[in-house]
Amino acid sequence: MNRTLHDALLNLTTLVKSCGDLKLEDRDFSSLQHMLNVADTLHHLTGDVRNRLEHALSGEKNKLASSNKTIGAVAV
Repeated sequence: MNRTLHDALLNLTTLVKSCGDLKLEDRDFSSLQHMLNVADTLHHLTGDVRNRLEHALSGEKNKLASSNKTIGAVAV
């Protein structure tokens, strides 16, 4: 797993555990801002990871289709 993504997930988990029992109105501005920053970072990183995975899967599908065409051409 990407180290930055791992760190963001760890930060988010820590925040959820530490703030989970508090009511939203009881949290101070700095902790809310920190939670928002972590959530934004996590959203950005997961979107980037998703794009990379989709690109990799697309490449694998193209390779598979190409090899299937080659196998079909050799078989004929």
